[in-house]
Amino acid sequence: MKTDSQVAVSSDARRATRKPMRTLAEILPEGHEQGISCLVLDMSGTGAKLKIEGATRKAFAPAMQVPETFRLSIPRDSTTINCRLAWRDKDTIGVTFTSSFKTGASKIGKAGGRRG
Repeated sequence: MKTDSQVAVSSDARRATRKPMRTLAEILPEGHEQGISCLVLDMSGTGAKLKIEGATRKAFAPAMQVPETFRLSIPRDSTTINCRLAWRDKDTIGVTFTSSFKTGASKIGKAGGRRG
């Protein structure tokens, strides 16, 4: 069952198609020393679906404690992007990108997929 906030970003309402991924990343909340480990489940040029990993939940608890805005770091691609929380559900969140990809931008295209 979808929450009210998930209905607002249903696949029909998305502007960009999301590409399935399974990439380790880190949520970097402003003003906090410790990041939150996560897994990028899917991504597009406008947003992503993230699963919060259990290892760092001590700092924030599950997705309910993820701040409204943060930076997302994807070490595999040396990429960082500013995000705004779109929806949350248990250990999964949806985010909207609020900036362009920083560093490693040549590795991820506008549509969020790898160029090749």
